[in-house]
Amino acid sequence: MPRIRFWILNKTFRFSRKNNLTATVAPSVASGTVTFSGGAWSTTCLLVAGTCSVTTTSLPSGNVEVVATYGGDTNYAASTSAATAVTVPRVTSSLSLSGGGSTSTYGDTVTFTVTVSTGDGTATGTVSLSDGSATVGTCSLTTGGACVVISAALTAGDHLLVARYAGDANRAPSASAAPGKPSARMKMWLKRSAST
Repeated sequence: MPRIRFWILNKTFRFSRKNNLTATVAPSVASGTVTFSGGAWSTTCLLVAGTCSVTTTSLPSGNVEVVATYGGDTNYAASTSAATAVTVPRVTSSLSLSGGGSTSTYGDTVTFTVTVSTGDGTATGTVSLSDGSATVGTCSLTTGGACVVISAALTAGDHLLVARYAGDANRAPSASAAPGKPSARMKMWLKRSAST
């Protein structure tokens, strides 16, 4: 049975970024393909002089046990490498909150737009809008990583609003205001409605 050796060319993995994987099969005259796999993910490359390398951007985030499997050929049987533990961290995200206006009137329906930005494409999942400890609205992200929160739950007075993205399988949570930085929050004043 041929021996297969698998190693990671770069130790720092990133979701949706280029990650390099290499395997060698001995003897080097063995032909055929090697499949790298981990969980539901897999990719295949062709052996050249006993070596097979692949650059992939499709590794899932999380903890993955990756193995390299040589498929065999006419003269050499299939074989599988030992598993290598790989951790692919979620992509960081940033969040912006806009709309509402600096001043609205109690009883008005107030509309806010939340946009989640990542370096790998469109974020999915949900966003909540809070006023202190109270949640005043939620929305689900759509194409472009944005959604609209409509809230009629605000009382008259001063408000510091924070939007929070819950994250998804491949993207980390984020908020429109970092802890200890209230200036990053949205400040607005809700006037009392006129009496009749």
